[in-house]
Amino acid sequence: MGRENNIITIRTFINFMLSMFFKMIMKRRPLIYFLLAVIGGVFIEISASAVRGFLGFQWSALLGSIIIVVLSYYTASFIRKKSGTAGIVWGIPLGLILLVMPLVIFDTTETILSFPDLCTHVLSAIVGVGFAGMKRVMKITVVSLYVTVLAAVYFSYPSYIEYQTFGRDGAEHKDTLDLERLEPLSPKTNMPNLAKSDLLVLDFWNTRCGVCFKKLPLFASIRDRWNSKYPVSFSLVNVPYLNEDDVEIVERIRTFDTTFTLQIMRDPIYAQQIGIEGFPTVIAVRPSGEIVYFGSVDQLESFLEDFYH
Repeated sequence: MGRENNIITIRTFINFMLSMFFKMIMKRRPLIYFLLAVIGGVFIEISASAVRGFLGFQWSALLGSIIIVVLSYYTASFIRKKSGTAGIVWGIPLGLILLVMPLVIFDTTETILSFPDLCTHVLSAIVGVGFAGMKRVMKITVVSLYVTVLAAVYFSYPSYIEYQTFGRDGAEHKDTLDLERLEPLSPKTNMPNLAKSDLLVLDFWNTRCGVCFKKLPLFASIRDRWNSKYPVSFSLVNVPYLNEDDVEIVERIRTFDTTFTLQIMRDPIYAQQIGIEGFPTVIAVRPSGEIVYFGSVDQLESFLEDFYH
């Protein structure tokens, strides 16, 4: 009998504590929904950022923004309906900002190029959240302005990347490259034969760079036209992101091209020291390591024409 009374007492205590807990939550209901909105914003940005490593900056900004608008709209509609409070849903763009800001502050090399992409993501969250409570006339106006902004970002992005990577005032690069810093990406890949080349053209890339894969066919076509006529070697040089595995890097690039010599520069700090601020960056060097070209894939052929004629 005493044991049963103890069990009843414990159950009564647990039920009391649970009821108090739920009452406390209900009293702080707006705060709970606001935190859910913030968390929702974080996950929305993560879902949209998944396209960044596979697409160029232009399509990443465009497709990622569309994803965020749709997800923000439905998330805001759900939270607004459940909470009965309109202001709470603005936690969604706040969540995006909280996730984006560390990238802007601590990863300067990456965000110099992706900054417009990140800005369109935040703008898309604001549009999606606003849509959930706008009237029809206002929606048409906002959509018109939003499409204009996306079009401007899409068409101006190539010039922005070119400027940030190679054209900014004060942007400098070293005159020589320490070729000993380069090593084969895997035991199965060979190093370029510098004894038979008077020029080595290196395309620096990383696996998170969608533009690198987009520009690879152009780099390959330039190689095919020039190394059959002149003693020039072409190679891809990976600058690894964090602790990437060599095998994964090789598998990733081999899905796009199986013919290039693959090398790796394992010291990203040295890559920054020689002037690499974005990818892809093409550097042409003499066998001595003297840098004779530092720029984009698009201007490479013009350099080669001047160099060999």
